[in-house]
Amino acid sequence: MIGTKEKIARKLKDAMTVEQLIEELQEMPMDAQVVFTCDYGDLSHTQQALLVTGCRELDSANEYLDESGYSQSGLSLERFTDVILEIQSEQVVILE
Repeated sequence: MIGTKEKIARKLKDAMTVEQLIEELQEMPMDAQVVFTCDYGDLSHTQQALLVTGCRELDSANEYLDESGYSQSGLSLERFTDVILEIQSEQVVILE
């Protein structure tokens, strides 16, 4: 299901910008390991601590953000399949 640009933009409005993330990270010890957390989705809402191993920009030629009922954020990162859809998206940075 391809969400509208407006719906996705509303979901992203509370996300940090790269500038805000850099400001926050400057307060952290330089040798600290980096993880991010997300709800595993089980009954006890286990919080996963996922390793950040890289950082990249959204590859809009091959992937896009879409709405998802299976995600805490309401968003998912999807890859284009056989059908190439033209979607105009905002700049997004992905922590991997």
